[in-house]
Amino acid sequence: MIEASTEPQMATVDSLSAHELLKQATRLASTSDLSEIGRLLQDKHVRFAESLSPGSLERLDAEALQGLLGLVFSVRSRRRALLREQGASALRDSIARLLWGDDAYGVRFSRFVSEQQTLDRRRARALASELLHFTDPSRYWLWTHWIWDPEAESGVLRLLTDEEGAPSRSGADEGLLYQLVCTRSLSVYLDGRKSGYIQLAEGSLGADAFFAVVYSVYMLTLYRLKLSENFDRFLPRLPELARRLLGVQHLPNERA
Repeated sequence: MIEASTEPQMATVDSLSAHELLKQATRLASTSDLSEIGRLLQDKHVRFAESLSPGSLERLDAEALQGLLGLVFSVRSRRRALLREQGASALRDSIARLLWGDDAYGVRFSRFVSEQQTLDRRRARALASELLHFTDPSRYWLWTHWIWDPEAESGVLRLLTDEEGAPSRSGADEGLLYQLVCTRSLSVYLDGRKSGYIQLAEGSLGADAFFAVVYSVYMLTLYRLKLSENFDRFLPRLPELARRLLGVQHLPNERA
């Protein structure tokens, strides 16, 4: 069962725009390419769930942690610095408190973000949400800067929900912001399952795939408006861009 675990009000979703964006995606990628994204997300979930269970997490060494962090797009380039400056033991303890602590998940989320001094706030949020979400996607939702950036007030949730539906940047508490993102994401998921535009994977992983595909359409459209035809050929294809955003581009080669 998909849960929001939050009290904030559900958002109004722009279903017409959602269907149109998916239609544009199918012009840029084959059905098999899009379905592959969903399969890779399921593989990523399995890897996180197996590696980060209480019994497994305590046995992860620096190399194993580095491999896992390599599947988080926002921190992939910072993973060595993160482990070097924080240490594998301290990072394991921080992850354990986030995933398995007794406090409410918003409190755990805020604490984890504040503990990541090596990372800027945007990367720390993404790491916290990916650890929660891919360990247990039935309870937690993904929050990356391309899903919602509270500083710029931009992202997929801005494209798909009304003004009131986008989480406000007011209030500095990271846990509250995460609760808002979870509820808004749930709003899109429920609408998408009902009207048929979320179909690339089961549960909230389907929302991940849809969000990444939508943002890829947006990015490619924006880039092509700014770049000349001479540079257009250097842009990644939509499936590759979506896989990179979700951290699964290198998954087949890195999985044990």
